Amino acid sequence: MRQIVYRVLSIFLRPLSWLYAAVIRCRNLLFDKGFLKSYTFGKPVISVGNLTAGGTGKTPLVKWLTEELRREGLRPGIVSRGYRRSSKDMLVVHDGVNLLVGASAAGDEPYLLARQLKNVPIIVDKDRVRGIGKLLEQFPIDVVILDDGFQHRRAARDLDLLLLNSREPRRHYSLIPAGRLREPLSGTARASMLIYTKSPDHKLPELHALIKRYTTAPAVTTKLQPELIRYAGSDPEVVKEIPAGSFAFCGIGDPGSFTEVIEKLGIETRTTRIFRDHQSYSAQILHKLSREIRATGCRVILTTEKDLVKLPRDFLESFEVFAIRIDFSWTQQGRDTISALLKKTMVYKSEELS
Repeated sequence: MRQIVYRVLSIFLRPLSWLYAAVIRCRNLLFDKGFLKSYTFGKPVISVGNLTAGGTGKTPLVKWLTEELRREGLRPGIVSRGYRRSSKDMLVVHDGVNLLVGASAAGDEPYLLARQLKNVPIIVDKDRVRGIGKLLEQFPIDVVILDDGFQHRRAARDLDLLLLNSREPRRHYSLIPAGRLREPLSGTARASMLIYTKSPDHKLPELHALIKRYTTAPAVTTKLQPELIRYAGSDPEVVKEIPAGSFAFCGIGDPGSFTEVIEKLGIETRTTRIFRDHQSYSAQILHKLSREIRATGCRVILTTEKDLVKLPRDFLESFEVFAIRIDFSWTQQGRDTISALLKKTMVYKSEELS
């Protein structure tokens, strides 16, 4: 029934998608021809982005990429829009020493990255050019990671990592608002590397046959590796299992992946509550959620780490709390491909500036 409703809505929304496509194509053409300016910087900029609205695993990749660059002896910094944050202006989330603001002001994903990485400068700013400039001005950075940057053409980048969800249904590959595409598939021509996430068998999805018409960028498959953590104050601890009969809830772009992970880990839940992506947990929502949890008789709750960092302490301390943490998992081919691209990018940028 849901698919039928979706198809009917898509038909009615298609004219708006055509208008959206015309605007995006015109904008991209103006950048491609140089009528709109892209700003370059004195340090390499690596963008992590996607084509569809949410649910591809950008945050785990940004985390992995940051840690990989640090292992190579480099000093990365992160610039993000901070989607659905309560603040409006440019904001330093982490100064490389201290976490300066909460999840509401920072946005859930930059705040989660700041909590996980602990000592990496992170700035949120809708104006990515200004944010990058501030990051380079204020901190000793060797390389900038631009979170969710594929559509932000004003900030020139030296490497474009494009994520695509292998599980994404073909019907989603219509332009907004009829589907979830943020720009036409021809935009993949700008990608330096295609990274298919959530690939259970490490086979390129059928979608790749369509996408490779537009790009010669190398394509790899990856998995998102889940692990369980237990809330224990400021530093959650990794655990192997949780008590049976938990109340599960999430507010992420691909809630189906949450329920699949629960099944994969063999976790027994009594009920699952799905909120919208980037859900803000207001006092009113938490009051209602608490009542729902208690009505089931649950004392154990299970959520995602992205949701966990937005929940206030008084709520968390009312229950036994577990969360699913997601890390990035490469094949050897994928790791070799991205390592070669990173090395090439850093060497090229160094030679360009010398």
